[in-house]
Amino acid sequence: DANTDVYATCRGSSHGSNTTQNNLGGGEVVKTDRLGTPIWSTQLSMCGGTRGVTMTGAGRLFAGCSHGAWGVSELDPQTGAVLDFVATSYPVYGVWATPDGIWVSHAYNGPASFITYAGGLAHAFQITYAELSPRKVYGVAADATGHGWFSLYNPSNGNKGDAVLEVHIDGTYTVHPLPVMANTAGARGVQVGLDDIVYLAQSNASLTGAGYVSFDPLTASSTQVAVSGLNTAAHSTHGLTLDASNNVYLLERYENRLYKVEPGGTQTQFGEDAGGNIILNHPYGYSGDMTGLASGCIAGTTDTWFGTPIDSGSPTTVWGAITWTSTEPAGSSITVGYSTTGVGTYTTVSNGQNIGVVSQVLYVKATLQSTIPGNEPTLHDIQVVYQP
Repeated sequence: DANTDVYATCRGSSHGSNTTQNNLGGGEVVKTDRLGTPIWSTQLSMCGGTRGVTMTGAGRLFAGCSHGAWGVSELDPQTGAVLDFVATSYPVYGVWATPDGIWVSHAYNGPASFITYAGGLAHAFQITYAELSPRKVYGVAADATGHGWFSLYNPSNGNKGDAVLEVHIDGTYTVHPLPVMANTAGARGVQVGLDDIVYLAQSNASLTGAGYVSFDPLTASSTQVAVSGLNTAAHSTHGLTLDASNNVYLLERYENRLYKVEPGGTQTQFGEDAGGNIILNHPYGYSGDMTGLASGCIAGTTDTWFGTPIDSGSPTTVWGAITWTSTEPAGSSITVGYSTTGVGTYTTVSNGQNIGVVSQVLYVKATLQSTIPGNEPTLHDIQVVYQP
């Protein structure tokens, strides 16, 4: 999130029933700081394995369950409390939030579905397995228009994983062929870049050096990019994400490596500590976002940052001036507010304003807005003066 706190889901080792908990060492959604210090852990009811976590630009947190009570839950990002739940007909393998709803991948039997959250979690529609058989869907992402993109994979029939699925929020969809993936099992991770190009991790372990495929929806052309570090036939590239500079990051499951591929072709390998010891252990994520697209940090959107609650230790503390430094190009703005409870409406303040409230804890948030592409605001720091 905006504090660089980390949210993760813990999967189990088999799918189990959709009515009983699996109890296979999974089912939690956890939050830590960026160094791994635990903040909270929540066991989802009747869920033996969680899979997939996503957050909206407004800070709403959702997680999927793939083992036990299949479905999507909304959690309070501050406390971990479960706020809402909607059941799905099949295990959840990935979730991706947009302003309109949540795209869900199911892998087996029910490849893709869409869930709305404006008035509480509700199942909008599902694309059934029969329509795409025998393909399976693993990775899920969304583009700037809100369309869902799903990677197609089929380990048992090599020539059926050679496509990517595009779905509109009205339920219509298109299966785009990927000739460069012909006779392979297909893709796992997927993400759409800020250039609207779709990137897919090529996971077939029989193709030495295979890395990822880029697909241009406008020209329907696809290109395969090899990764030199994937130099054995025992690899399986699962995860894929991009940053705002269009650097591609690939997670390799069996070699326990992270690869970075820059637009110019430079490749860098990660996954070892200073002593050369491998620190990853079968990384299994599919899709992620480092562009700011998913979190709403793009033109025409609003992003909200919630600061860590400031606890003075005294209920008679008098809170003084709130000041901040920021960069706000034309067409962008930053609004700062405070609250003594952390719920409900935050009181808006001007930069340097003395708020003069009395309480032990103070909550601060900032709302960042942009209307001109490329002119996104940056909040550098916030300081609060108080007298214990």
